[in-house]
Amino acid sequence: MMRSLFSGVSGLKVHQTKMDVIGNNIANVNTVGFKSSSVNFSDVFYQTTQSASGPNSATGTTGRNAMQIGLGANVASITKKISATGASQRTDDPLDIMINGDQFFIVNSGGTNYFTKAGAFTVDSYGTLCTPSGAAVMGWKVDRNDPTTIIRDAVSPLTVMSPENLYSKPEATKAAYVSGNIDSLDTQLTSETGKIVNVSFYDKTGHSYTADLKIYQYQGDPADAEGEYRVEVTDVTDESGKSIFITKDKDGKYVPSGVTINFAGINYTVDVASINQEDGSFGFTGGAAKLKFDPASGDFVSVTGTEADPLPEDL
Repeated sequence: MMRSLFSGVSGLKVHQTKMDVIGNNIANVNTVGFKSSSVNFSDVFYQTTQSASGPNSATGTTGRNAMQIGLGANVASITKKISATGASQRTDDPLDIMINGDQFFIVNSGGTNYFTKAGAFTVDSYGTLCTPSGAAVMGWKVDRNDPTTIIRDAVSPLTVMSPENLYSKPEATKAAYVSGNIDSLDTQLTSETGKIVNVSFYDKTGHSYTADLKIYQYQGDPADAEGEYRVEVTDVTDESGKSIFITKDKDGKYVPSGVTINFAGINYTVDVASINQEDGSFGFTGGAAKLKFDPASGDFVSVTGTEADPLPEDL
């Protein structure tokens, strides 16, 4: 009776091990690169209660098999499915990489290379591709002079954000677009300051500037002013917020810097007589671009001296 209990208990113990392994597999269902395990059982040993014998011609008896009683089960091994490919999952992270089959990522930690299936990578402060624990991802590099050629020598840390990858030659802004609706009830459009719209752009050296465009309703002859708005440049400032049109001479007085811009076919230059030496404010010589709308329908009709995008027929 006791022997049967011991055999049953051994079965419970090995199945407890299997349940532990299954539980661990379930717990790591969202672990990146996790490899599931499986349990293999084996019997333990047998107690022989009757030995086997062969046939006996003298006695006329046939042979008989041995009689053995099994004494339970044992865990033979717990194996991991190293090369098995799990289900792919979208993460929207460009540094999350999945690798299939017998391939592995090579990572280096403490000068030693390791293999891993976990492809959740990040970039450290040096621009090196690495694991969340800080191990550098290793690989072959490309020829600097020919990016299509891979240098297949010893693996080395992959630097994905080197200065060559992070920076490019600056280009000047070639076009800027301003779009939106003009609200005829907006009181700023009839005020002295008008409605200010900011447009940012860059020069060929990569420096940024901000152009202030003033939009206002034309206040001339009522017969001509109906449905007409105008746009003009009031200033262009650099990254520090200073106007690019004026500067100070050796005596500390504000003078024109010599910068001229063309907007809507109009050349804007500083009106020397308008310069205020106290605060550096000034005015321009030039004019304003005209925007014409149909007073009845509100549809855009025409623009003077510049381009309209979208075109009137698309509005």
